[in-house]
Amino acid sequence: MMRIYLDQSEWIGLTKRRVGKPDGDRYAEVLDLARVAVERGQVSFVLSCAHYYETQRRGTGHSRRELGETMAELSKFHAIAPVHKIVPAEIREYLTGEPLPSQINLFGVGFKHAFDTRFDFFDALDLPALDLLPEPVRAEMRKAAELFVLAAPEEAPDAARKMLETASQIHTSSQAFADGQTGLSRAVVEQKLGGRLGDVAVMSELADIIDPLMSECDRSGVELGDLIASKEAQYDLLKGIPSRWVMSELRRVRLRNPQQPWKPNDLNDLSFLSIAVPYCDVVVTERQWAMHINQLGLAQQHGTTVLHDLTDLAEVLVTASRTDG
Repeated sequence: MMRIYLDQSEWIGLTKRRVGKPDGDRYAEVLDLARVAVERGQVSFVLSCAHYYETQRRGTGHSRRELGETMAELSKFHAIAPVHKIVPAEIREYLTGEPLPSQINLFGVGFKHAFDTRFDFFDALDLPALDLLPEPVRAEMRKAAELFVLAAPEEAPDAARKMLETASQIHTSSQAFADGQTGLSRAVVEQKLGGRLGDVAVMSELADIIDPLMSECDRSGVELGDLIASKEAQYDLLKGIPSRWVMSELRRVRLRNPQQPWKPNDLNDLSFLSIAVPYCDVVVTERQWAMHINQLGLAQQHGTTVLHDLTDLAEVLVTASRTDG
């Protein structure tokens, strides 16, 4: 099955077409093909916890509902595991050779998988008779609950809202990330480090993952000092952790242009592109990131098709249909 990851803006484009807005007409073919491919089980549109956050912060309940319904129809709530779940498994694979798929499920269903949480919506509703209902009824209730959490209405139960605070915290960390990268860009200029941007990006990324790196080294009986004893060793280590190498390379190319300000949303973009590029088959993202990913050879390295125009997805879906047939 082909795994497809769409940026939030692409989901918005499909929603405009689904609800009949004129500026969504250009996505008519893509939406039609996507519906058929999903129905046939040929593709899986995957959500991340960033999609929950971005959908939650939309201004009105009506717009959240419209967008959530599009995501629900095409994704069927298929989800990719969060970064904090994937990175330790990547490190362990590098250190021990234990394959990542044997450690964690990269893909699953529902917000519990997207957030790696044990929160249960029905526990929050306190419905003791739920098990007495016929399975088709329970299945429909689960779908409704998933949409309820995805669309994040103001009237969500306290327990559900508490779970969604995990996504809201992204906003705070996003601003801190943007501020930190702005400061780093300034340091690159002031200290004339333009010729060492790769080193700067690698060291920044290693600093960001130092906690899971130390934990996995302890678990595996590996000396961290040996892994980072030289610059070559540091590069080898990061290249062996797929999502972190993507993150590092995208940081590096952004640091080449210190005049371009870092935005809070850049953390969302980078965090989830860093896992989508290595582990999904198709990624549709904004122009600058798609250009960088392709020019750096990251897409080719992982056999991933990376697009910036959602209409180009139509050809991919047609090919998938022919291949499946």
